[in-house]
Amino acid sequence: FGAKNLTTIGLVWHHEEDGVGTNGDAGDFTGVSADILIERALGNGAVGTLEGAYYDWDTDNTFDNTITQGESFLVLASYLMPGKTSIGGGIEGRFQPYVRYQGFNRDMKNDTNKTGYGSRTDAGLNYVIDGFNAKLTAYWQQDDDLSAANFSQGTGGTTIDTFMLAMQFQL
Repeated sequence: FGAKNLTTIGLVWHHEEDGVGTNGDAGDFTGVSADILIERALGNGAVGTLEGAYYDWDTDNTFDNTITQGESFLVLASYLMPGKTSIGGGIEGRFQPYVRYQGFNRDMKNDTNKTGYGSRTDAGLNYVIDGFNAKLTAYWQQDDDLSAANFSQGTGGTTIDTFMLAMQFQL
């Protein structure tokens, strides 16, 4: 939240022999992911954040109810506005608009019998009261499931729009 300029990079490789499937049809699991987060305090007291991540889950072409084989990614941008604003009779905080896009290309059928591309788009506004300890959030989210199961049924995919009000308080 602007106390320091941050750049973080995460790289993960995970492999487990016979880690997916069932006893009669086991496969190896290999997961690879990378992410980067950049947060910079700007000259006017505002804070800009950019984040990106990539994930590749390989189940050795073995069906598993808990892990779906495929590739996914996310990108996020946010802007923590400078200066505190008071709402609700004295609760001071800073507004932070953000946008995020996530995509997942399923190579194999998952437990809902779907393959293909699914995505989620979020646009929201945080009211940051005390960093990670207290914030209010309002956001709109759109899930688009362009799965092969939907196309084969002639529906052309499904779209679900959600509006959410949320609170986060930690001790």
